[in-house]
Amino acid sequence: MFQTFRARLAILYIAIHCIVLGLSGFLIYEVLSRQIYDAIDTELTVKSAEITKKLKQTPFRNWMQLLQNRPNSSEMQLIGSNGILLYSTGERLSTQMSKELRQALHRSIAGQTLFITTGTLLAENSLRVVTTPTYREDRIVAVLVMAHEMGEAHAFFQLLYIVGGILGFISILISSFAGYILAQRALKPIQEVTIVARKVAEGDLKKRITSFSKDKEISELISSLNKMFSDLDASFSAQQRFTADASHELRIPLTIMRGEAEVALKKHREEEEYRDILSQQLNMVERMRSIVNGLLLLAKADSGQLHMAEDDVDIGLCVQEAFQSNLMMFSGDDIHLDLDMDEDAEIYICGDAEQLQGVLFNLLSNAFKYSDPSDHVTLSMKVKEQRLWIGIRDQGPGMEQQHLQHLFDRFYRADKSRDRNKGGAGLGLAICKQVIEVHHGSIDVESEVDVGTCFNIYLPILRVMS
Repeated sequence: MFQTFRARLAILYIAIHCIVLGLSGFLIYEVLSRQIYDAIDTELTVKSAEITKKLKQTPFRNWMQLLQNRPNSSEMQLIGSNGILLYSTGERLSTQMSKELRQALHRSIAGQTLFITTGTLLAENSLRVVTTPTYREDRIVAVLVMAHEMGEAHAFFQLLYIVGGILGFISILISSFAGYILAQRALKPIQEVTIVARKVAEGDLKKRITSFSKDKEISELISSLNKMFSDLDASFSAQQRFTADASHELRIPLTIMRGEAEVALKKHREEEEYRDILSQQLNMVERMRSIVNGLLLLAKADSGQLHMAEDDVDIGLCVQEAFQSNLMMFSGDDIHLDLDMDEDAEIYICGDAEQLQGVLFNLLSNAFKYSDPSDHVTLSMKVKEQRLWIGIRDQGPGMEQQHLQHLFDRFYRADKSRDRNKGGAGLGLAICKQVIEVHHGSIDVESEVDVGTCFNIYLPILRVMS
């Protein structure tokens, strides 16, 4: 029972409830006893003052008669200043003569009026006692000791604590049961979390927590866990798809190389034929090397180990170099490559010039592959909303909208107009996205079928020099 959090929570709740009840009982006792003592002390003060006044006005020989004829029935003693008992009524004062009462008598002989209690209000036969000095000709000649029985107060407190104890015991039973139920209800989502976590650990990544809790902490935990399970599901799905696509991409060139090698070995061939076969296999090896290098770069990005240089890069110079390097390739197929940028301002960013040029070359290469003769491809660079914008727009076949959100996924191809026959393994855009994000930027794509496609790159600006 004590090994469950629910039981420990209920026991803690009971313990706190008992402490609160104990403190409440103590405070009630202190407040009520103080009020009762104040009322009794007022009464004793009035009576003792009345008697000491009469004793002061009465000759010594008549004190006994005066005390015997007093109208009240309170227990009383008159003790001389020499400690001799002069008068006494009742036996309880004599039997309950405690150390505190003797000390009070000595202090009253010295001139003080003191109040003491021979016991607590919870004890039977306790007395509230006042010791008052009696004067004659400005000299203390005796001490008047007057007591008030606390039987009624004792009976009241006894009844109060019996009733309070019964009600407290009932409230503890009710609160403990209610606390256990509330703890069970509050922790019910935790039980489902445990069950779902075990299912997910066993491989069922589609399981989700369906419980709802009004407690902010529990609801935030459920939301965080469901998000984590969704991310795990997406990650494993992407990993499976990535593994399948990577295997497929590598299997094709391996199959081609094996087939060509088997054909080459079936009979003796001329040296030129062997050269052609080796040249084709070298192309396949280069394709596989490109795939492996791309996978290695993406793996580093996934593990957070993709680091770029942090140099001051003149991005305008990078854009111009990319434009000049690709101009001849475009013009060879009669495709117009245009440059749109402000050459007067020097814009610097923090990053790796080589990697950024690789992104531009990749995007321009894609635009070249899907452009027809006489089409225009525009490479633009401007400052938009305190950020650097680089755009590569083509007039190719374009893509449907449902493909755009997956375009930067690894090995993803939108349609037949963008297949491996045009070259590439489907990793270029994924690599571009990782490089741009490492530079604290973003990349997106806009496309319309039969109109064209535009890739937009946004990068933070380090400084601008005119």
